[in-house]
Amino acid sequence: MQWLIDNAATVVISAGLLIWFFLIIRRMVKNKRAGQSATGCAGCAGCSGKHSCASAKASKEHA
Repeated sequence: MQWLIDNAATVVISAGLLIWFFLIIRRMVKNKRAGQSATGCAGCAGCSGKHSCASAKASKEHA
């Protein structure tokens, strides 16, 4: 019990970081399942990487 008291700040910060990472990963998975990119990209029109983007290449093949 003394170890927990001595290291309370480390334990609280570590728990907070773990929760933060979990929430980020969960949001990325949720966005991926909804068909959105992990970066929140709304489309290729304003993207500087639109010429090398996989979704842009796929849409050209279907056209």
